Amino acid sequence: MPAIEITDAKGLVQVTGTGVTSASAVTVSGATTVTHADGLKGSKTLQSVANVAPTLISATALSVNTYYKSIAASTAMTIPSAAASNIGDFISVYYVTAIGNGNAHTYTTTTDTAFALGSTATRIGGGVASKGDLSVAADNVLTITGHTNGDGGMGTTVRLVNVTGATNGWAIEAITTNQGSGAQAGTIAFS
Repeated sequence: MPAIEITDAKGLVQVTGTGVTSASAVTVSGATTVTHADGLKGSKTLQSVANVAPTLISATALSVNTYYKSIAASTAMTIPSAAASNIGDFISVYYVTAIGNGNAHTYTTTTDTAFALGSTATRIGGGVASKGDLSVAADNVLTITGHTNGDGGMGTTVRLVNVTGATNGWAIEAITTNQGSGAQAGTIAFS
């Protein structure tokens, strides 16, 4: 097996080896960087230990390794280049405020031409059937349009993870919950 090294942000935990050498568990919390023997690196911060207040989303480029919370107004966010960050970098948005009726939230890659293939957009049912969309080669925009009795309810989540560290490496998983009666058909979709 290749060598693996795990170090937390403060350098307090280091595990180096060529495979499993012990049955002992290693628990790491906070920001971590994982380096594989072939030089690939990734990082992950656990939301429960990030110890920072989420930032409000706005019509700007979202920052990597940042947690955001929603707003009710329409807004168009952009996603930074996947090649300018590392494997495992993330952007996470949690909707504590429902999207206003008719307001659209868009997430657009600007340097990259698409989200990673297999990215998902799901509307959890309500008064209507659930809806799902898978990204295809040309999809670089995710849109969620709020509706008083439809998409964009509290609890909606949008998570991006850099899966390649290269162009078009942002995988996105978006799950929208309904608000009101949920009778409006789902609007979440890639384009």
